[in-house]
Amino acid sequence: MRLTLERIRKEAGGDILRRGEKYYQQKRVKLVSIDLDRFDAEVSGAMPYRVSVQEIGENLYSSCTCPYWTTCKHVVAALLEAKDWYDENASDLHQARTHPPWKRFF
Repeated sequence: MRLTLERIRKEAGGDILRRGEKYYQQKRVKLVSIDLDRFDAEVSGAMPYRVSVQEIGENLYSSCTCPYWTTCKHVVAALLEAKDWYDENASDLHQARTHPPWKRFF
């Protein structure tokens, strides 16, 4: 997944972005599962919220179990946490997916 700060800013504007950044800085995000084009996270808010994000083509599709009807602070916080993870691990993940260890035996 190609995540940049600019791309995250386009997903949510102004106040939602600032509130999501605050949750991210407070370490409220736990990545539950992560793959090349999708991830799931749990974000601690008034209660734990489940966030899912998937990249299809150039688009990001997200969902959150909170009652907010569009991109929420929980999604923003999860995107920021995932950005950090992808920045550090995406090449290893891509390598493992394209050249799994079992292929060495064939």
